[in-house]
Amino acid sequence: MQDALDPFFTAPRGGSAKADAVRLVLRTVESGAHPLSFLARRAASTIAALPPGQERVILECIVSSEPLDDRSFDDPLRTGPGQVHDMTRLDAVLRWACHLEADGRLVESAQIYETASAMVPGDPVLILHAARLARKCGDGGRAEVLYRRVAELARSDGRLARLAAVGRALMSPDGERRLGRILRAGLRAADQESAAVAQEARGTLRRRAGDRAGAVRDYLIAALRYANPTDMGRLGHELADLFVSERDFDAARRILLETESRGNESQATWARGRLRQLAVAMGDEVGGRRWADAPTPCLTTLMPPARSRAVADGSFLAWSERLERSLQRLGTSSAVRRA
Repeated sequence: MQDALDPFFTAPRGGSAKADAVRLVLRTVESGAHPLSFLARRAASTIAALPPGQERVILECIVSSEPLDDRSFDDPLRTGPGQVHDMTRLDAVLRWACHLEADGRLVESAQIYETASAMVPGDPVLILHAARLARKCGDGGRAEVLYRRVAELARSDGRLARLAAVGRALMSPDGERRLGRILRAGLRAADQESAAVAQEARGTLRRRAGDRAGAVRDYLIAALRYANPTDMGRLGHELADLFVSERDFDAARRILLETESRGNESQATWARGRLRQLAVAMGDEVGGRRWADAPTPCLTTLMPPARSRAVADGSFLAWSERLERSLQRLGTSSAVRRA
């Protein structure tokens, strides 16, 4: 594993000190070194010389095997029920992979997911995450191998098998049709999570194909199926981008308001910043005052030009009305998940 990682990590962000720290952390993980071992203490000393930041905190937690502060990170990955292994170090490694992915460093993230998979050989949940990142990095061959491995390991777990099928469908030329089948299979099995993942993935394919109304429909229904606020918040920002691209700014504002109240903390902060930008661009003085203290979003988003006027075609105006009704149902989405 280390040989595969070395070519990339010889010059990571931050220079040679960062490279040395990463290399020592990986050796600590792969060897299973005790926190008081010479290797772990050497890694900790190297990490201490790095600039302060979230990644440094994660690296320190990996080598020390101390639990991370859940308040500092959104939605840590967890393995499936009934699996017993060293969750402390594994959790820290997974948080590292999540951090890299959120930072757009997909190649690094994919490699750390592979490291996590090596810590617990044969864990289908970890292999599924490694497959997802391989696909996002454009390594379709590696992703296909890993997705097939998940399907083999999860024969008794239909949920994981369906999630692996979603990943394979996204790489298929007939992905939309295959995702429709996975969606229906999830609903028949009362598996709202895999149904929502398939529906969101189909919305992504439709968006790429230019079918924005179809993408809006899939994103809205997927948001209603998801039970996790982070998933709902992510789709809220995707929907806001779609509405802004169609100049349906009222719909964008409504979905951002829902995202601000229902997403996780970082998504809500991002939504407030977007609402402030939207109000300024549209000349909305009331909205500008309401969101005056919101921070400027650090992430790239679609925003209308200054002093824009909302102009939308008939299909998106109709979807704005559907959005209004759908948002009213978010508070009672458990009924939707049972449907």
